Amino acid sequence: MSTQLVFDFFDDTVPTFERTVIGRNAELVAALQCVVQTRDGNPLPAAHLYLWGDSGSGRTHLLIATAEFAQRHARPVHYFAAEHFAGEALPETPEAILLLDNVQRAPPGLQHALFNAYNRARELKQRLVVSGDAPPLRLALREDLRTRIGQSLVFHVEPLDDAQRLGFLQQWAQARGMRLERDVATYVLHRIERDPRRLAAFVAALDRRSLERQRPVTVALAREVLAELEAEPLRDESGLSNKE
Repeated sequence: MSTQLVFDFFDDTVPTFERTVIGRNAELVAALQCVVQTRDGNPLPAAHLYLWGDSGSGRTHLLIATAEFAQRHARPVHYFAAEHFAGEALPETPEAILLLDNVQRAPPGLQHALFNAYNRARELKQRLVVSGDAPPLRLALREDLRTRIGQSLVFHVEPLDDAQRLGFLQQWAQARGMRLERDVATYVLHRIERDPRRLAAFVAALDRRSLERQRPVTVALAREVLAELEAEPLRDESGLSNKE
């Protein structure tokens, strides 16, 4: 079973809450931070969280930011993308945060493991944060697991609007020490998938190309990078790997 998170999200920039354009998700972000910071007692209406939204809404970004926040606060944390889960059980680390992404893709073995994890979470003082692409009742999972997930504090992840996506692009560029002018960012937003993962991948690629060629960040350079990204598949949704 994997026990150590290894951050490897689009090179050297890992999503954090500080580098997240929250938009209409302030209550959700506050709840995620509360889950990490609270070890005793239960200030939330439910012990666990479930967040859902369409592909590209930023669910994975928020889970990775939660993992980073937990590590900074010395809280044990385990992240898994359901489609890549290969174990037979989820970790029983006391007081750990268990993050499971894309639960709608969970195979039967993982569904069983997740149901067991919910059952023992109270004894172990664990918190589960699960993400999916639909509300609990619409998930194509076993009925008892859907019920467990539905007992969580449920949040709909609100996607960013165009102005917020513009801010996201410029914020990620600034984090890498790169100035992204508004005309370049606007050009990109009209020609790229608006998934935060794809936007972050673009910023990293643009930064590398600018440094390699010693060229300023212009619309022309952005056009070259976009053409290359269109030919590449998006990297693993998690952006994290689990190290044995």
